[in-house]
Amino acid sequence: MVSWRSRSAAAARRGPRTQRGTVITAIAKATRATLAAAGCAALIAAGITGCDTVQQLSAAQKVQSAFRKLTEGRALAGELSLDAGPDQLRSFAKLTGEELDQQDAETLSRLSLAFSVTADKPLKDVPAPASGTGGAFGLNGDSGVDLDYAMRSKGGDTMVELRQVDGRLYARADVQALARLSGEDPGDLGAMEDELPPELKVFRQALEGRWLAVDARVLKKFGDRMQHDAGATPGAAPSLDAGAQRRLMDALKSVLAEDVSFEEKGQQDGAQRIVVSAPARTLVRDLQKAVQPLTGSIPALRNGLSGAGTEQIPDRTVSAELRIKDGAITSLSLDLAQLQAKAGWGDHLPLKLSFSRQAAPVQAPSGATVLTQQDLDQISRLMSGELGAPGGPAGSDAGSFSPDDSGLPDQV
Repeated sequence: MVSWRSRSAAAARRGPRTQRGTVITAIAKATRATLAAAGCAALIAAGITGCDTVQQLSAAQKVQSAFRKLTEGRALAGELSLDAGPDQLRSFAKLTGEELDQQDAETLSRLSLAFSVTADKPLKDVPAPASGTGGAFGLNGDSGVDLDYAMRSKGGDTMVELRQVDGRLYARADVQALARLSGEDPGDLGAMEDELPPELKVFRQALEGRWLAVDARVLKKFGDRMQHDAGATPGAAPSLDAGAQRRLMDALKSVLAEDVSFEEKGQQDGAQRIVVSAPARTLVRDLQKAVQPLTGSIPALRNGLSGAGTEQIPDRTVSAELRIKDGAITSLSLDLAQLQAKAGWGDHLPLKLSFSRQAAPVQAPSGATVLTQQDLDQISRLMSGELGAPGGPAGSDAGSFSPDDSGLPDQV
């Protein structure tokens, strides 16, 4: 088989094209900051209780109300995309110390991440999935919530898509397109596919871009077993008691009220513009200081409280623009160049997260191949180097899951 070591060597021989992975990583890190800003904007607005002016309070309240309105209905759709051309991407790459050629910049500039969710109740009444339950991105098998996530080019081609419909999870990927995007040679994938053992036919189907399906219960059982094998105890994540939740929220609101400002900027294209600003490094340090006393009652906070990385955060004010139309948020925009310490006033890389309160029903794809627990077990052994390795347990079913315990028919 084509080993990870040989693939890494091949990538090294290709040289500069793999640098786009570094650029993508830099963009991804900055993107997470944008998503975090969108997720906590309502909390920020709620925390502005000590405002200096009536205008400040009014703007914060508008943001809070606008985010709340997004979840009053039973459907929501959105798209995350770079509102930037290839030249801006190449300039951003230089800020990270890398070079990005024109072709790669054009590919990245066309990418977007779209999502849609529909539920059998208002979204505000849908409980968030608990961590540790297999609920990444909300994909936890809830039969009352249908979801779709897709990474697409602006030309409409889908590279990766995940769906949850009626409690079943579906996935497909254009693996060759992803390989090209990350600077890998698609030919390596062809060699890997040719040498896959027969028991991994579903892995071959994944490489071919076909839809795969799995019951959420099967996926959770597999995850629990992986935790057990790693020495962890499977189970639900610990929940916070009411007192701990209140203390955490009070601490966060206090810092946000002190460090975050809101300013109305008039209207454009029929939408209200509100700019949310905060001194980046100060905000992070103040948040760390505020929650430090709570680590005794909220152990999960300990991992995120190291101050080692704060010097890498630019010591400048960072701003994001929100647009509100018909009382609801329609978009959040952030210039990612603000998060790069070396960026000057002329450097820009706008990232935009747009929202719509209308979404088409998510459909289950036809002809999806079902992953059984044995399939997941075999894939795990392949990735760990056990399956197909010289002297390894290839072909052995010791420790495998039952192939019939899928919770799904053979084709869905």
